[in-house]
Amino acid sequence: SLQSGVVLPEKALKMAVSPNTVYAGPYFNSGGSHLNTTLSKPEAVYDSHVKGQLHKYTEANSPGNVVLWGYKNQYPVAKVSNANNLSSYSGYYTSADVAYSSFEHSDNNNWTYAGAPVADASSPSGKLVYSLGTGAITKSNSTVSTQKYIISYWYKSGASVSVTGGTVGAAVIRKTFGSWTLAEREITSVSGTITVSGSGFIDELRFHPADSQMTTYVYDPLVGITCVIDAKGSAQYYEYDESQRLKNVKDQQGNIVKSHQYIMGLSN
Repeated sequence: SLQSGVVLPEKALKMAVSPNTVYAGPYFNSGGSHLNTTLSKPEAVYDSHVKGQLHKYTEANSPGNVVLWGYKNQYPVAKVSNANNLSSYSGYYTSADVAYSSFEHSDNNNWTYAGAPVADASSPSGKLVYSLGTGAITKSNSTVSTQKYIISYWYKSGASVSVTGGTVGAAVIRKTFGSWTLAEREITSVSGTITVSGSGFIDELRFHPADSQMTTYVYDPLVGITCVIDAKGSAQYYEYDESQRLKNVKDQQGNIVKSHQYIMGLSN
């Protein structure tokens, strides 16, 4: 497909012809402008791009996916899976029905806040967190009032967090990490702006339909990925050596689950 003069991928196809079959027919359609797709089956369909980056895609025999980007549109920071209903068609959700911020960069992905993130080495993901005392966080994009949503966030000991903008369920505690706690709430009958307010520090603020799952990613732009947090809130951390090569992968308890050693430029 063509977007703002840039050619972008539309589909990934795999040949469906048996490898033992000699095919003598035309590989292009009668006009010669397109591949003869009867010879292949789709592996992935790239439904839309935003600023040149893949935004929605569907893999063969699996639900749709939405990707959010950050760090000045350089890296994927969130993947929402089972997102078939995140469509631009009337009566369905739009990609505005998801939101995410780790407060590590200026791409806030549908959250709006006025305060400046602050450094906190104890953060469950990156290096920065947000103080609700500097201002509330809001999401005013359209949502589907009949849909059930999940909002989740990590809050630091001593924080008080309020969520408004619909019928908001009680906080369910999912995990703890040092002085941080992962809370999750259901929101139904969404009305107007969703607001997260209160006092103290929060991090990893997510919003998505309840029947989808979100995985998030944090980076050191000069090095590489530093943290992946799955849909259940479990994290893996990535450490690098002085040459910025991957050294260790650790779980949330600090256990090394994978280690790399480099000899003469090779890894073992």
